[in-house]
Amino acid sequence: GGTFIVAGSASVSSLRSSGEVVVPLGGTLLSTSGNLVMTGGSRTTVGAVNAPGGTIELRAGGRLQLNGGLLVNNGSILGPVDVNFGSLAKGAGTYGQVTLNDGGRFSPGNSPGQVSTADATWSVGGGLVVELASATGTAGVDWDLWRVHGALAVASGATANSRFTVSLATLDAGNQAAALASFDAARAWQWRIVDTDSGITGFDPARVALDTQGFFSPLAGGTLRLAVADGDLYLQFSPLSAPVPEPQAWALLLGGLGLLGRAARRRRAG
Repeated sequence: GGTFIVAGSASVSSLRSSGEVVVPLGGTLLSTSGNLVMTGGSRTTVGAVNAPGGTIELRAGGRLQLNGGLLVNNGSILGPVDVNFGSLAKGAGTYGQVTLNDGGRFSPGNSPGQVSTADATWSVGGGLVVELASATGTAGVDWDLWRVHGALAVASGATANSRFTVSLATLDAGNQAAALASFDAARAWQWRIVDTDSGITGFDPARVALDTQGFFSPLAGGTLRLAVADGDLYLQFSPLSAPVPEPQAWALLLGGLGLLGRAARRRRAG
């Protein structure tokens, strides 16, 4: 229940923490066997916004299980992470596989920003927080972006208590709740919020709820919704004056944009 700071390296087995674990830049916490369990009220910090780094490594099939704890990862977690009831994982670090279970939430970046993981699973009752600071700009900088280096599987249900929830939060320059900068409710918008390498399976608007209570710009009768195209997930806005496009039309539009974006990335990489 106290504070455990790993400034160098430490090996543990089946560690359970209800206190604070800090792994700063240059530190390595190695879990050699069993699960690394962060229980209710715990705080786990890997790296920092101004000093990214630090590593948690899980071996022998172990998992990092957040059971009512807070994880702020601006370093590396090598191994699978389960975000369970009452937990929040956030930061701009890298993860292994991430599973969001009932009552667990995930928030990419540092208000806003981006995060990178291996395969991801959205299970029954889990949640994703998407922060937006500007309607224009760059994904991962002006609004949150989750990069999945693998596939995203949506495994939630279609009933009220089993849906996965994507919650929106618009922020000002000081990261306080505010109207979205540059947003114009008279025109259509789209923001890429999840980018995958291997696609999205199981997505259905009936299984993924969109919570817009934290979107503080007036919509003037327009509509926010989620859509999948070219293996990525987009947040879209359609103004009242324009008919809501059919999913096939959005898919064609976004597919073309996605291909252009991927081509541009390949050119930059070259």
